[in-house]
Amino acid sequence: MPAPTSPRFDNRAKDEILSRVDIAQVIGRYVNLKQVGSSLKGLCPFHKEKTPSFHVNPARGIFHCFGCGKGGDVFTFLMEHEGLEFKEALAQLAVETGVPLDARPAESEGPAGPAIPKTELLKIHEVALQFYYQQVRQSSIAVDYFKARGLAAGLVREFMLGYAPEGWSSFCQHAGQAGFSDELLLAAGLGLQKSEKSSTYDRFRDRIMFPLCDITGRCIAFAGRGLNSDTQPKYLNSPETALYHKSKTLYGLHKSKAAIKTEGSVLIVEGYIDYLTLFQAGICNVTATSGTALTPDHVQILRRFTSNVFLVFDGDDAGIAAAQRALPIFAPAGLTVKVLVIPDQEDPDSFVRKHGAEAFKKLLLTEAQHYLTYGLNRALAHHPLGDGPEAKSAVIAELTPLLTALADPIIRGEFIKQIAERLELDARLIQGRFNRSSSVYPRAAAPEPKNEDVSADYLRTQGAQFIALLIHHPRLAGRAQELITPEIFTDDFSAKLYSMVVNQVLSQRPVEALMSENEDAHTKTALSAMLAKPVEAPDETIDEEFAHCVQRLRSLYLKNQLRLIVRRIKAEPQNAFALLQQQKVISSQLHELQRT
Repeated sequence: MPAPTSPRFDNRAKDEILSRVDIAQVIGRYVNLKQVGSSLKGLCPFHKEKTPSFHVNPARGIFHCFGCGKGGDVFTFLMEHEGLEFKEALAQLAVETGVPLDARPAESEGPAGPAIPKTELLKIHEVALQFYYQQVRQSSIAVDYFKARGLAAGLVREFMLGYAPEGWSSFCQHAGQAGFSDELLLAAGLGLQKSEKSSTYDRFRDRIMFPLCDITGRCIAFAGRGLNSDTQPKYLNSPETALYHKSKTLYGLHKSKAAIKTEGSVLIVEGYIDYLTLFQAGICNVTATSGTALTPDHVQILRRFTSNVFLVFDGDDAGIAAAQRALPIFAPAGLTVKVLVIPDQEDPDSFVRKHGAEAFKKLLLTEAQHYLTYGLNRALAHHPLGDGPEAKSAVIAELTPLLTALADPIIRGEFIKQIAERLELDARLIQGRFNRSSSVYPRAAAPEPKNEDVSADYLRTQGAQFIALLIHHPRLAGRAQELITPEIFTDDFSAKLYSMVVNQVLSQRPVEALMSENEDAHTKTALSAMLAKPVEAPDETIDEEFAHCVQRLRSLYLKNQLRLIVRRIKAEPQNAFALLQQQKVISSQLHELQRT
């Protein structure tokens, strides 16, 4: 178990939020909570259960599930349930509680541009969102476009689809009248200038507007689709800004994340219309890339929500090529990935509108291939084996980047066997070819393992029980510091957690604050479990229980020292005499401890 980590975040804003937020109110949006004693109880939102084991303690500001082990503070809950990063959870709760965050300057689009706070960038994007949406009512061409694509008015409203008018400065004039500066328009990527002295004009003109949102649903950019056949480019995206990074943005994820968790899988499509058509048809566990090919950052974001991915690509040459490019991106992630290329050069939008949602779901179940099998089949299609041994060599060459991207040696080994069977070659030949190629293609690093919950077994250890005793009876911390040093604990995690808790108590700071000061999931879960479950000993026997805990910890420490000496005697026979003397002293100490 890793050791607890030290704080890294802005404690001022975080502590202020924790002092204002009602954790029961936040969690109550997702869980039906009922009062049980001093805490609230409900069915855990993180695993399926029939008997409630999910506890919320409003006084301490923590939650913990004794079924699956998840626990922490309100930040932890939002990060786990909504798939947010800490800074995203911080920003969301800051808005809800009215706590101002430090307005750190954002980089503007140009190298010499002004520094603009992100809060201002968010404000102007919200104004643009409303402006473009309102223009739809005044534009018959936009209404006709949505009707032609089969998008209902309710869907247009839900996703705030809009229209950018033809004029050169419609939005810039609107923003100026609302008090926004040209510098802000430029930094947000919503305005352009031909020169420093020229007037600012609209980036988006005569385009259907698709708002691009972050994981919390805040508009951070736009994608505009040209309405005329000769408009270039067909899709125009906002430039990279302090808010918007194409490599980290997935279209519609803020709307689909709940369905992705519920379904246990995500469908990745190429286009905004593909996404909207599927969502409207009730297939809501879907997302789309935003103006770029899939990136490793996209993969890491999706890992927060599911380990099962379906890559759904158009059936034309461009879609097949996109599928090929995506395979090495997912290979190192340790996810279960399947590929579906829509037949007959259809795309998800046209297929669902022609054949319906159920036909699409059936296609997904029957035709989607494991991504390694798909990659092998494509390589064989490019290099028919009837062309001789050179074709076999070409197949292996095409698959080498994919092989190299596989971080798990077991998966790589099985894939090599699969290739060998299809090519009728000895797997050792392919392995040798791969080994020689590995200097050209750097091998992928294995994905970082996900933090596992602190086990119930750990919470039953003497170390964990002693730390829990101090948490619920902080008056004992001073005596504990005199009698127990961190070295007495038999594992590093308990030693550092003990030091952390004692220091916190003696500094007269609340123990629950440690959860928001640490990034380590094990630390948060251990603390939440200890805070949520009171020590079972009656108050009048706490001092006696404390003495027993001290005795048991010392006894475990001495027994561990004896085991280490026995190993050293075997490994260092030349030092046997000195080690036996140490063994005698420790045995005497253990006997005296047990006698008293």
